[in-house]
Amino acid sequence: MVSILLICIYVLLGLSLLAVLFFSIRRFIVLWKTDKRAVTISIAGIVSLLLLLLTTYILGSGEAWFKVIDMWIYSAACLLVLSLLAIIIGVIWSNIVNK
Repeated sequence: MVSILLICIYVLLGLSLLAVLFFSIRRFIVLWKTDKRAVTISIAGIVSLLLLLLTTYILGSGEAWFKVIDMWIYSAACLLVLSLLAIIIGVIWSNIVNK
């Protein structure tokens, strides 16, 4: 049962990585022609995501199978917290600017 779950996790890992790579490369190509600053921001976002994944992989438990699962759980938690902070800061910032 555990091995089936781990295989499903790896399939989802592969699909999500392919989706991220596809859409990142597509956006990079479209922006390369129009806006060089946006290309720099896109590259910074991709590098930040890779650093987050590497950091959470290092923080994972000792076994290789479980390290990847821990990496995705920790990464999802970090991204959730960052999203909530971005929402809160955005609301506060818009209230300050609109006054």
